[in-house]
Amino acid sequence: LRVVAKGALEGVLAHCAVSPAERAAIERVHDRLGSEAMRVLVLAARDGAAENGSREDDERDLVPIALLGFRDPLRPEVPAAVAECQAAGVSIKIITGDHALTAHAIAHAAGIAHVDDGIVTGPELDALEDAARSDAIARASIFARITPRQKYAIVDTLEKRGDIVAMTGDGINDVPALRRADIGISM
Repeated sequence: LRVVAKGALEGVLAHCAVSPAERAAIERVHDRLGSEAMRVLVLAARDGAAENGSREDDERDLVPIALLGFRDPLRPEVPAAVAECQAAGVSIKIITGDHALTAHAIAHAAGIAHVDDGIVTGPELDALEDAARSDAIARASIFARITPRQKYAIVDTLEKRGDIVAMTGDGINDVPALRRADIGISM
């Protein structure tokens, strides 16, 4: 049997047997692709899994075999629409499960106003106490590696601050936040 895994860099590499130098090389390629606004999946595999083995045993000592970069190009009218919204005083935030580098590159290409230290990841958000979390949500323009639960919490926090929140989403993972928002737009 052969075990094959695919997913986010952090998740897949946690199950791989790689040297520090190999890890650094993989991360460099990943970061280059992410900074080019690509969504990146890492593929890893291992031969010799036991047919009735435990998942934990089967998913150890994987060997990375590929990084796949996918680009979902912005529609040409997006930067002008973003500029118009921002000129009207609308604050735009990206809330995504993608890597921070990918989210940052997309924000830059779309013209979404942001500062580089205004990027918050899901794990960083979870590590904050309530007051600091609320402040981070208000301040940040880019949220990366965010879970559906965190998307909902971000919308909820903004609404409790008195903001009128419009949320767009294109997947099942967006449904709770779409329902919580004042305006939910499913695409």
